[in-house]
Amino acid sequence: MLLWPLSGFKINYYNALFTRGNALGGAIFCYFGIFFSFKRKFDLSDKLIIVIGFILLYFANSRSSMIALIVFLIIRFFLINFKKIPYKNIFMIALLVCLAVPIVYMILYNSSMREVLDNFSWIYLRKRFFSGRQYIWGALLNYISQKPFMGYGLGVTADDFLSLGWSSHNWYLQTLLQIGIMGFCLLVEVLKIIWNDLYKYKDSIVCKSVSAFLIGVLLWQCFEVTITQNNISIGILVWFIFGLGVNKNLLTQNNKHFMGDYHE
Repeated sequence: MLLWPLSGFKINYYNALFTRGNALGGAIFCYFGIFFSFKRKFDLSDKLIIVIGFILLYFANSRSSMIALIVFLIIRFFLINFKKIPYKNIFMIALLVCLAVPIVYMILYNSSMREVLDNFSWIYLRKRFFSGRQYIWGALLNYISQKPFMGYGLGVTADDFLSLGWSSHNWYLQTLLQIGIMGFCLLVEVLKIIWNDLYKYKDSIVCKSVSAFLIGVLLWQCFEVTITQNNISIGILVWFIFGLGVNKNLLTQNNKHFMGDYHE
């Protein structure tokens, strides 16, 4: 925020110290993931931090980070305030929704809703809704269908097939392109293990917040390839936050074992 005046009060694609606005947006999303993982008094300083974060996120014009943050806060609210929700099933539901995003996106592009969505996004977010991803995703789905099980190898990128200099802008498609369904299932299993570990101690504020953050990340990766490849510095922050939740579980387990030994 201190650098904002030096940039000429830029209000679109502001990137501060980062290479681009999406990287700044990802860093802010991760910061909020840490910020809301602990009990807050929500005094004046907390409220000021939240306002500044949202202002910078809006200036960065990172739609994917905005959507991820909103989903994170909504899921966190429900996990904290409502007990009778299908907590254990949320992960798989979110994953299925994310896998459907490229297909739904291309269906909307070929529908009568295309112009309405494009105009709405341009007016309120200063970006076109259909920014070219429909061409990338359609082409990648075609290549993935040719080698669905093992993929083309870890070193390949969308540019190797499309020669456009663009990322795939979708972690799910990028992963399927590189390591196929077999490798994708292994990566999903890692995330599911983290989710199940958080579920064991779902009464903890930290675990609830990190669980909500994980769902936000799943949605975020519908439009980015951050947690395993692009902007890996931001990806490290994501895994660090997952570690906060897992560490809370380990501490809780160790404390229980210690108290059990003490009473014995």
